[in-house]
Amino acid sequence: MYTGPEADPDHAPRSERLRGSVEEVRTLQSAGRLPAEVDPACLTIMLIATAMATTTLPHVIEGVCGVDPRSPEFLHHYAEQVATVTRLLGLDTPG
Repeated sequence: MYTGPEADPDHAPRSERLRGSVEEVRTLQSAGRLPAEVDPACLTIMLIATAMATTTLPHVIEGVCGVDPRSPEFLHHYAEQVATVTRLLGLDTPG
């Protein structure tokens, strides 16, 4: 019986995965790809919240943007904007 990802032996505990994400951001910062004044832990939380916004804040999106937050058009546009911001922050993959 599946009891969730926390019980899966192939997956690290959620807190460990989140700390790993923070360390990835910290590594990018050490490489000069992110300003020193940005807190990697806070940025990780902000990016998680950004990823969840269409689900957790549909009323805000509808009020601010005047669109259906679950429409394919908006979801595509929002994803492009998130990608743009992460690129501008220096969090994109070097290419």
